[in-house]
Amino acid sequence: MATATTSLARRFGPKGAWARYANMAMGCWLFLSAFLWPHSTNEQAGAWGSGVLIFLFAVWSLMNPTMRFATGLTGAWLAVTTLFVHTISRATAINHVVCGVVVVLLALVPGERVYVTTPGDVPRARRT
Repeated sequence: MATATTSLARRFGPKGAWARYANMAMGCWLFLSAFLWPHSTNEQAGAWGSGVLIFLFAVWSLMNPTMRFATGLTGAWLAVTTLFVHTISRATAINHVVCGVVVVLLALVPGERVYVTTPGDVPRARRT
C-alpha cells in the first residue's frame, strides 16, 4: 500500500498543492477579467489587484502553507467589497463574488510544503 500512496504523491504533488494551483488560476482569471469586459474604475482596480495578490499568495503558499490564509483573506476581501462598490454590470459583480468565495474555499484546503530542489540537491544513484 505504501507504493500506491507514494505513486499518487509523486503524480499529483504534495497534499493540497492542487488547491494552490487552482487559486493561481483564479488569480489569473480575475486579472484577465478586469480587461475582458466593462468594469467601473473601482471594480477594475479590485479585480486586477486582487487577481495579482491571489496569484502571488498562492505561489507563496506552496512554499509556506500558512500563506494560504492570506490568499483566503484576499478572496474574502474581493467578495465583500464587491457588495459595496458601484457596479456597471450584474455579471461582473457575480463573477467577483463567486471568484472570491471559491478562493476562500480553496484556501481552506490544508497543504504541505513544496520543496524546491536544484539538480545538485538530488542524490545520484550509485553504479555498481
